[in-house]
Amino acid sequence: MSSKRIPCNMIIFLIMGWLPVIILSGCTAHISKANDGLFKSPAVFIEKVGQLRPGMSEKEFYEALDIEPTVENLEFLKPEEIWPYIYGNIQPIIPLSRLLNAKENIMAPFKGIRFPYLFIQTKVGPAMGPGITVDQEGYDLRVVAIFENGKLFRSPPEGKIRIKTRNEIFIWDILESGLRGGVLQGAREAIKTIP
Repeated sequence: MSSKRIPCNMIIFLIMGWLPVIILSGCTAHISKANDGLFKSPAVFIEKVGQLRPGMSEKEFYEALDIEPTVENLEFLKPEEIWPYIYGNIQPIIPLSRLLNAKENIMAPFKGIRFPYLFIQTKVGPAMGPGITVDQEGYDLRVVAIFENGKLFRSPPEGKIRIKTRNEIFIWDILESGLRGGVLQGAREAIKTIP
């Protein structure tokens, strides 16, 4: 009677290959949302953003969107975040950090507000091999309002009105990225030791 032995590394690979599926099989869905109950649909949000006009006051901005200044997830931008909306990718001759701290700050007249509107449902499930599928569906929108001396300068909408994606992540992808990261880290450490 002959016995066939399975190599130990093959057993480990099979266990590790199905481990993400076993761990994640209990997950149903994860929902990311911000201000999703304020508008009936992404189309309504886009329509309201389309009513914003240069020269509006901050109060008129809130009225046009039909929101309060105390609404959740409203963000006020830092000067370095406002810079690209005004000057694009043009970089000043002196470092931006020094320019922003200068006595006569060229960013002083500007104020930036970012208002998100999103709802993304993420579902995780098993793949057709040793791995998982990640499905995402929803929308991820925001308006960025830049005010100059209290008047709306520009208000570009950003994001996606419809998200519907499926990604498959297999164990060999995780192993490959882990190995690549380990090799790069090892190379960095080796370079540090060179006198």
